[in-house]
Amino acid sequence: MPDPDWFAIDVSFTLESPWYSKDNRPLHVLDNPVRKDRVFGAPFMSAASWKGLLRWACRMQAGLSEHLEKHDMRMEAWQDPSWILHLFGNERGEDERFRSGALVCHPTWFDKVDFEVINPHDRARRAGTQPIYYEVVPAGTEGKLQLLYAPLPGESERDQTTPTAFISDFIDSIRTLLECYGISAKRTAGWGKARIDEWKCVQSHLEPLTLKNTEEFKAEMKNRIARRGGNP
Repeated sequence: MPDPDWFAIDVSFTLESPWYSKDNRPLHVLDNPVRKDRVFGAPFMSAASWKGLLRWACRMQAGLSEHLEKHDMRMEAWQDPSWILHLFGNERGEDERFRSGALVCHPTWFDKVDFEVINPHDRARRAGTQPIYYEVVPAGTEGKLQLLYAPLPGESERDQTTPTAFISDFIDSIRTLLECYGISAKRTAGWGKARIDEWKCVQSHLEPLTLKNTEEFKAEMKNRIARRGGNP
């Protein structure tokens, strides 16, 4: 890491249900092809998709669900806590004091493709109507979420937050996103849930940290950041 305050987190996971994200190609033999890289043809989840899902998971961790219940499922009165703004920046379209955030997401690549069928049933006849075919990344496929925390000088002071203040909520948000919510389109059908296999962190002048247990990783991350001067 070029800066002692920067750190990278890698989360190795295994899909427990199919993963799907619709490709935007105009012509394909299937109606629902999985998203693939234009050059190599490998299925992948984009960095922008990760950033959007992680922002949503962090908001849920910060109390968005309770807010929506109290405000007729509307976002208007919601304000992101300082640590979410610090990590993810402003929403797209906000021109006033726009910032991209201190968190950099990388795409995730997969190496397998399979097919799934969803067959909607007529409620009266209890029989399938028209099978819908999907190209998917199958359960059992391994993937890796790669994140870089790289704040510019003075950003933590401006946002009045530090990694020590948010690292626990951030790690819990990652775990909840992967293991409970899922990272795929068709999440309501249970697609895109994953099992976390391993956490890894890389920081300047420290040995890489690799742990399988999330709680142990969270505790060690707080200790490491505190030793680097990341206390609020």
